[in-house]
Amino acid sequence: MELGTRGIRSSGRGSGSIEITLPSRLRALSGLNCQITWQDSPVPQVTLTPDLSLARAALARLWGLLLPALGLPQQPLPAMQVSLYGGTALIWEDALTLSRSAPHEAAAVGQVLAALLILALPAMPPGHAVALAYLATGAVADSAYQADCAIAARAFCPRAAAPLDGFGDGLWQSVARLAPPLQALRTALAADQARYRSLCAAVRTGAPLDLTGLLP
Repeated sequence: MELGTRGIRSSGRGSGSIEITLPSRLRALSGLNCQITWQDSPVPQVTLTPDLSLARAALARLWGLLLPALGLPQQPLPAMQVSLYGGTALIWEDALTLSRSAPHEAAAVGQVLAALLILALPAMPPGHAVALAYLATGAVADSAYQADCAIAARAFCPRAAAPLDGFGDGLWQSVARLAPPLQALRTALAADQARYRSLCAAVRTGAPLDLTGLLP
């Protein structure tokens, strides 16, 4: 990913150091230690490798809490792509947020939870994962699935979007409690796509959502 061109400058007389201002898109990495590597070649390269070990540890810890909440056996966190930005993807900024002390921003917890749900249950549609994360955290991880969140909110009471402990018992008890009935709702809607499309249209127009016959 090309992030731009920056100049290298001296940090001042009497200092042996030089400075470079990184693009603002890397702001989330502020404060991290970086390994600096020089590669000799016809086009020499300098590589900065940030130390993201605390972020990785936070993701592994969340994974260990998610699996039992879903009734799944424990297993190591699979290899995964983590990005700077993007939809239901895991994002380094959110993982770094969760590596710090609670309370954590609901948006960061919701984003990570939605991404890990998709990783844990590959057959789960992204909209369902975002809806479950929304109910548990109050934050919509991806606005593309706003309708799924609205339908879930009509059926179940979502948490208010406020800072929370991403590792606290309350969050994971909510996930365990909400996952089965939300899955039942998704199954009912998957069997009646016309009803699902009608509900999505109602969300867009602000019409009342009628879930009669869909809830257990």
